[in-house]
Amino acid sequence: MLTSSLVKAAEFTAGSPGQLVRIPGGHAFLPNVLPPHVDVSWELASKLERATRSLARLDGQASLIQNRTLIVRPLLTREAVESAR
Repeated sequence: MLTSSLVKAAEFTAGSPGQLVRIPGGHAFLPNVLPPHVDVSWELASKLERATRSLARLDGQASLIQNRTLIVRPLLTREAVESAR
């Protein structure tokens, strides 16, 4: 449960995957319960394996970066610009 004054009720719509509830000092977002069962197929397992291998390659390449600030700072700047809109 997220309980922070940063939760803005106006940012949530009827299509949000959960509900907004009033708490002392603001609002809290309660997400919907996840489905209890996921149908697993060979196709899903194959896609999961491909995604796992891609993340491992990305992790390996990221470990080669000497100055991570060169990568992180532009992303933080972009996020700040987007959230200010």
